[in-house]
Order: sequence, then C-alpha cells, then structure tokens
Amino acid sequence: MLIERTDNDSIVITLPAGVDTFGLQQIIDYAKYLEATAGSKAKQKGG
Repeated sequence: MLIERTDNDSIVITLPAGVDTFGLQQIIDYAKYLEATAGSKAKQKGG
C-alpha cells in the first residue's frame, strides 16, 4: 500500500489488485461520508 499527498491537496492511495473489493467499498463509502460532513456542526443525539 502506498499513500501520498499530491501538490493539489489530494491524497492518493494505491492498493494491490488482490484487495477485497467489498471491504474497499466500505472504506470508500466512509471516506465519502467524512468528506460530506467535514464542515458540519451537527451532533448526533445521545440516548
């Protein structure tokens, strides 16, 4: 696995082809969630 930051404020992650695609999709979905909620001030209600 290789993780690098580019000059245009992006992060590139290179993984071997044999990585489990189901697990990889979960990681991508979580990264999208983090991106979508990065500026949010919302809090989850505790219960």
